[in-house]
Amino acid sequence: MPKTYLTIICFFVNGFLFSQDTLTKDSTHTRETKRLTEQESKPKIDLDSIASLSRQIELNTQPSYFNERNWDEWVILILSLIAAVGTFLTWQGTQLTAKSVEEENRKKLIKSDIQEKILIDLIRHFFRNKIVLCAMELKLRKEGFGKFYPSEEHLLKLKVLPEDQRFDRFDNIPQHYNELHKLELMFRNFNIEADVCLVHLMDPKMPEATKLKDLDTLEFKMEFLTRKILDLMKSLGFDHSTKRIKEFLLKESNSYKDDKSEKERANIEVPPRREERRYYDDELGLTEIVDNDIKIEYPIIKLIGFH
Repeated sequence: MPKTYLTIICFFVNGFLFSQDTLTKDSTHTRETKRLTEQESKPKIDLDSIASLSRQIELNTQPSYFNERNWDEWVILILSLIAAVGTFLTWQGTQLTAKSVEEENRKKLIKSDIQEKILIDLIRHFFRNKIVLCAMELKLRKEGFGKFYPSEEHLLKLKVLPEDQRFDRFDNIPQHYNELHKLELMFRNFNIEADVCLVHLMDPKMPEATKLKDLDTLEFKMEFLTRKILDLMKSLGFDHSTKRIKEFLLKESNSYKDDKSEKERANIEVPPRREERRYYDDELGLTEIVDNDIKIEYPIIKLIGFH
């Protein structure tokens, strides 16, 4: 065999033997290191170690004093003080805001003089719209419920809107809450009945008797609500005398009249009142005034034909 090949073979054999020996030494060294580490990791329980651990525990549990340079505790103390001051300022701001809101709401409360005007205006509202309702019924009877229906505006104007009531802002609402709340519910029901009446009147297939009943219900409710408003005025200590209300409604009626309206007054016969029903305008002695106003309102009522 040539010398060159023999040299190469010897080189590989020596390398293999060297690597095996190295692996064996490394394995032995690793086992020895692990054994020594395990021995070192095991705590040496003796008197010196126990004394040392006790001393460390004592130092860790001793209270610190601010004359010592323990910066961590100083930082924590300062941050706590800042948080406490911030919390106090937030609380104080909340209290001031609550007082401001309360003061603002108090200023918005409606005083007794304005309350009286609101209630009187509601009486006016029902008085005028009863005249409109009666004129509308007379015109529909003449022209035919199956041929025409009234313009929506006439029924929508009957309704009492929540912003017109404003009972929740009366400054004496706690003492009269029950009366005010009941009246609000009655107004809400009246509005619903006005909506139902409008739907029926706009339906050509709805029986005439149903439409007449709806109109009669609205007329009755306006009388009924007027009396309830007078009861509330009495409870609130306002002047609700017949003389005062009559003078107010007479003035209101005259404000709607002029030479033109008198000339255009309809030449119709207003049916007599029902004997079984008490009419507030009759009690006030305003029967002729109401009948005359119905004749004036009659030409103004707009009817729309069914297609």
